[in-house]
Amino acid sequence: MRNKYPQEFKDEAVRQIIIMATQFKGVTNRLGITDKLLYSWLTRLIKVSV
Repeated sequence: MRNKYPQEFKDEAVRQIIIMATQFKGVTNRLGITDKLLYSWLTRLIKVSV
């Protein structure tokens, strides 16, 4: 079963990487998500922004 995260949760995770320059692994560990999931959110945001 897929876990659906609210957009605010995704935005905060990506914000921690881009704005706060937090280490990727630290964010995934703290939020309890996989590296692959956070990477997909990040790349999706970059594609939309370009």
